[in-house]
Amino acid sequence: MIPLGLVFLLLLDTPFPGFRAPPGHEGLFHAVAGGYLVAVVVLTALLVLRRPALHVHAPLAVGSDLFFLALLTLSGGAYGPEFAIVMLVPAAVGGALFGRRATLVLVLVTIAVVLAQGLLHAATSGRYGSLPFTTILAFGFLLLPLTLHSVAARLREHQSLVDRRTLDVENLETLNAYLVDQIGTGVVVLDSRRHQARRVNRAAELLLGGGDRKEALARLERLRPVWEDTGGPVTIHGHDDRPLAVEPRRLAPDVTLLVLEDLTHIEERIHETKLAALGRLSAAVAHEIRNPLSAIQNAEELLRESARLDGEDRHLLGIIHDQGRRLDGVIRTVLSLSRGESGRTERLELETWLEGFAEEFRSRNRLAETEVLLRLDRELGPYPVRVDPGHLQQILWNLAENALRHGCPPETPTRILLRLTRPAHPPPRAHLGVLDHGAGLEEAAAERIFEPFYTTTSQGTGLGLFIARELSLLNGGRLLYRRRASGGSEFFVQFPLVS
Repeated sequence: MIPLGLVFLLLLDTPFPGFRAPPGHEGLFHAVAGGYLVAVVVLTALLVLRRPALHVHAPLAVGSDLFFLALLTLSGGAYGPEFAIVMLVPAAVGGALFGRRATLVLVLVTIAVVLAQGLLHAATSGRYGSLPFTTILAFGFLLLPLTLHSVAARLREHQSLVDRRTLDVENLETLNAYLVDQIGTGVVVLDSRRHQARRVNRAAELLLGGGDRKEALARLERLRPVWEDTGGPVTIHGHDDRPLAVEPRRLAPDVTLLVLEDLTHIEERIHETKLAALGRLSAAVAHEIRNPLSAIQNAEELLRESARLDGEDRHLLGIIHDQGRRLDGVIRTVLSLSRGESGRTERLELETWLEGFAEEFRSRNRLAETEVLLRLDRELGPYPVRVDPGHLQQILWNLAENALRHGCPPETPTRILLRLTRPAHPPPRAHLGVLDHGAGLEEAAAERIFEPFYTTTSQGTGLGLFIARELSLLNGGRLLYRRRASGGSEFFVQFPLVS
């Protein structure tokens, strides 16, 4: 607006002495002033329209100011050197906006214009007393743009550093948010003053609301007095009544960090660690039993060669032989599990295999077909799996023997069901179950039934189900237990189907 007002004053032949066109140069002076007016109007319109971009428009406007003001200064030679002061503002702005080379060119040009105008004025007026002022003014045109250029360069450098640091902080916050969302521990950052959550990670949403953020925040608000009153670690109940350990930590006077741990998972990890230790112990025990067992088997073979044995003695030797082989098989399996050997897997069609197993189990235990029933959901088949046949035989034989021994109440007909089906929900799996109609397991026993050395009878070793489960895992399956709604138990193993 200042250049625009100046142009209007210069275009008009005003009564002010300092703003009259120089005699003999009115046409040139007014033409330059008119061009400056047009440039100002055009640049102002472009600024309103935001065309071009500001970083292009600003140097263009400064250059236009300097160009037209320099022409006005030179064409108005009758004016004193103080008239050149009007170029000081655009020169200073140019020094702040332009690069080093452009600033040097700007300084040299403006100094040349100031000196030329001062000499021209002195020559035309015959007054050389204004030359010292012209020199001082030229020095100002040298000092001010260079100083502002240096200050602006430092400001741009600092701004660039601030931008980089801001970007680094934003990237770090993004990375922290991603890492916090990926961990399994629940993390909640609370604003104590505003009574609202600043951040809730995915694990906290699952633990408190089952994945529903609104439910998680609502539960968090309801349970707020629990940890605020204690001020230390507490136990609360989250989604699905899960026990959660909450540890509040004060990060700032108004910021509290809550760390949520699922106690169920902690107990599971402790349980798995204990099972691993018991598994190593069972392997050590099996290794120690193997030597005396070998001696017993050798003695049994030597006794069998004796001619003085009668029928009863040979029957007892047969029992020793069978049970020795059985115990040797258990030892071999335990040692194989301790070494992590997966066995020799091959493709099996479970329908055919299960029919052969049922026939063998009936024959070995002298059971009728009605006592060991076989149910195959053939319409959901076929059931191709990849397992070690020896491992599968040992798993199912153990489950069927347990059902025969513990799942048939006294004075009731023996009835065991072998069932092969496929669960309705993905992924595709074969469901191979052994069902009985006994009393079932109590809840406390069901939780520990797969632990090594845990047994509910005085005759058991507590290794059968443990070995069966480990063999299932080695073959890519899972051995599970559930109590039947109609009474009795079902032990079932699930294997992934292969194409």
